[in-house]
Amino acid sequence: MEPVHPKEWILPNRIYFNKWVYREFHPSKYHSETKEKKGFDPDPSQKLVRDFLHYDSPYRGLLLYHALGTGKSCSSILSTESFISHKKKIIVMTPASLENNYRKELKKCSLTGGLLRKKWTQIQLQLPGDQDHFQSLKKMFGITKDFIEKQKGLIWLPIVPKELPRERIVTAATLVRTLSEEQKQVVQKVYEHIVDQRYIFLHYNGLTNKKMDELEKKNDFNKDIFDDTIIVIDEVHTFISRVVNGGKIARRMYNILISKPNLKLVLLSGTPVINHPFELCYTLNLLRGPIVEYGLSMLKDTPLPSQQGLEDTLMKEKLLPYIDDLRLDEGQQQIKITLLPSGFIRKEAKSIEVIQGPKIYDPKTWMDRCVSKLKKNFKLSTRVKVEEYNALPERREDFFELFFDTTDPNNPKIKKDVYELFLKRISGIVSYVRITDEGLFPKQLPIEYEKVPMSNTQFTHYVEVRNTEIKKDEFQKKRQARRKEGVDLFKTNSSYRAFSRMACNYVFPEKIKRPFPSEIYARFLKREMDIQEEDEAQSKEEKNKEGLQVTKEYEKELQAALDTLKDQASNYLQGKGLYESSPKMAKLVELLSSKTEKALLYSQFRTVEGLRIFRMVLDQAGWKEIDFKSKTGGDWEIVQAEEVLKPEYNGKRYLLFGDKNKTDLLIGLFNVDRKVLPPTVQAQLEAVGLTENLRGNLASLLMITQSGAEGLNLRNVRRVYILEPFWNEVRISQVIGRAVRKGSHLELPEEERNVKVTMFLTTFTKAQVKSNKTIQFKDNGLTTDENVRELALKKDRIIQQFLHLVQSNAMDCVFNSENNKPLQHQYSCFAYPINKPNEAFSYIPNLKEDQKVSSFAVREKTRKIKGKVYLKDNRKVVQIDGDSKFYDYKAYKDAGVLIEAL
Repeated sequence: MEPVHPKEWILPNRIYFNKWVYREFHPSKYHSETKEKKGFDPDPSQKLVRDFLHYDSPYRGLLLYHALGTGKSCSSILSTESFISHKKKIIVMTPASLENNYRKELKKCSLTGGLLRKKWTQIQLQLPGDQDHFQSLKKMFGITKDFIEKQKGLIWLPIVPKELPRERIVTAATLVRTLSEEQKQVVQKVYEHIVDQRYIFLHYNGLTNKKMDELEKKNDFNKDIFDDTIIVIDEVHTFISRVVNGGKIARRMYNILISKPNLKLVLLSGTPVINHPFELCYTLNLLRGPIVEYGLSMLKDTPLPSQQGLEDTLMKEKLLPYIDDLRLDEGQQQIKITLLPSGFIRKEAKSIEVIQGPKIYDPKTWMDRCVSKLKKNFKLSTRVKVEEYNALPERREDFFELFFDTTDPNNPKIKKDVYELFLKRISGIVSYVRITDEGLFPKQLPIEYEKVPMSNTQFTHYVEVRNTEIKKDEFQKKRQARRKEGVDLFKTNSSYRAFSRMACNYVFPEKIKRPFPSEIYARFLKREMDIQEEDEAQSKEEKNKEGLQVTKEYEKELQAALDTLKDQASNYLQGKGLYESSPKMAKLVELLSSKTEKALLYSQFRTVEGLRIFRMVLDQAGWKEIDFKSKTGGDWEIVQAEEVLKPEYNGKRYLLFGDKNKTDLLIGLFNVDRKVLPPTVQAQLEAVGLTENLRGNLASLLMITQSGAEGLNLRNVRRVYILEPFWNEVRISQVIGRAVRKGSHLELPEEERNVKVTMFLTTFTKAQVKSNKTIQFKDNGLTTDENVRELALKKDRIIQQFLHLVQSNAMDCVFNSENNKPLQHQYSCFAYPINKPNEAFSYIPNLKEDQKVSSFAVREKTRKIKGKVYLKDNRKVVQIDGDSKFYDYKAYKDAGVLIEAL
């Protein structure tokens, strides 16, 4: 079916907007009985995003809040295609580890990727003679002169310009899959060059101030790289978390993006909030952009003109079509004006539909002209007051004050009377899609808690470090009291109870001292815990300046302690010795050894009390690590393959995620994906008959930290072990999401297509609680593991309430309701009463004024309406008592809203 390209649009600040989206982009316009036989065939929700964000639409952007496996990357790619045809470059911002994933998606679902499915022709160009032909290639694909010269004029193309002489053709059009390996590599090089001319990739976790200076450099037209383009931000929650947590470079990038009036944004996230619902404010404000309102003041003692007189004058001067909202503020004696998006005008004088029109390149100049015209009829001051408003608060304190009831600071609740205020102000900037094709996903079984009581050795050490933490907590609370800071449930920093969390995992034996460099406490906690939320890119020089000598001394002492532990592994890393230091790890080894199946283990602690020591525990238990080393020519091999691949280690081999250069190898081997396994590795596996890993016979355990919590696609994982709880439930969901993938378990019998999740919680014995008053009364008898888990669940309940609000006012809520089933998932699609006028504004620019309007608005009585279903023109429609209109059946049945039938 053809794309839907409206000629007239409705802006999100009108009550009619959501209904208009459903009617204009009605599902019936996207559903087709036949599927495309070749290439990528988008589903209706992806087509809607593509058409909503088309180059010619007035909308600034969307948050694609799309669940795992729903194709949000492809949706973003589709939404950018119209920019390529207008010769605009596309910026894709990702974490460094996810750029390749996005490039793979480009191959799958972009028009550029579709070129690889065409026949390619080899031609010979001779520069500078073939200048006209070169210009044709440059116009079609962006191919540069330098690239052609490096290929010595011999180049493969998916489409040959018609005017190219036949004698320039060296090899006739041929399908890529039938070419030789050498020819395929050359075609691939041309394809990647075309991609690099159309897309700019930036790593938001690798930016430096120097790089930002380059990006902001103006061209001859006084524009930088971010002007007049479309920007995709993958895993936007990670970027926003950096902004909220004070990352200087992230904040600099955010300020650039939010200040640009002439760009579009596509933000991708399956989990829009990491730690604090306040993060939504930054995400949604970025999409809305500053709401600019102009205030025209009357001269002193001069009354405001009438609304009609003002409109008549503006219409006569041909200015009214450019104005979105025109209202009279009697309190401030001002005429308030907001403009339509540049490039759009009203269809008619007072219509709410907007159409394409002349662009306003300089709003200030336009407003000066507006004032000069109005001054002919009204006594106006020449000064124009310009106010910029955000859709939602950008100060944490303001957010809390507006949306939370903090009567009980430890159990804050969302104020119900501000639900609608929040909903109105996020209109038109979110797309929401739940998991589709649920039958292709393995079933995630409920989380099981493996509660492991502390040993007495562990308890003694835990009490010691916990007492130190309590003293620091009390000092912090006194400081907050002096500053009159309220308790913020969500304000847990990265090192929250770090030492007692470590003690819940493992404590060193009394005879081996574990060093702690107190003078650089926070920095080393980040090194030992895999923390990325507040990281900023640093140059090697900056890192080297930061406590180099202390680093060396600490690492030397730590390595000495670990070496001693390893030398005495038989005493401390098995049996009673292991139990005394870590009942948790002792139990984990027992569970891993009880049954051979593919498992994923997550810990936040990448060194020492986490995966580093557990790796030593596995080695002592007779397990073997599969590791790789590089060979000449880009090949790789398994280290000590003859030993590691012996049959006696079948089901007892593990992989450790860490070295980014080995990521594809680790996942390729765990999944036994021959496409990514190098020739030598394949040969080593074939030599011992280990050519599959369906149930973990080759490698049964993959261990990851936060670095591996995003971007990994694992197959046939049956168990996920969480070594310790985390204070953000999103992190746990991300880890589980590595194992619960679309199509990940289809090779297994149906009864095995499930994933069991086990979270370890260290607990106290009754005797331990009774023996210590501090633990008993200050910590309510809970270990730090239990406290962190309780905190995470408490925070998540509030976060989910906000996310339900976001879901309920997604612009495609009704469109996707058949798939999303909102009425079955604790939310309903937001709709205004049917008697409210379509042309009314749903919100006003100033949040504080909008809050007052909402607070003093007359509370309308609502009643449940039961409609009757009829057949009209062979389609089901709905009618309600006392109303002659027919309403859309699907919107009524699936979303619970009344929208007039087409």
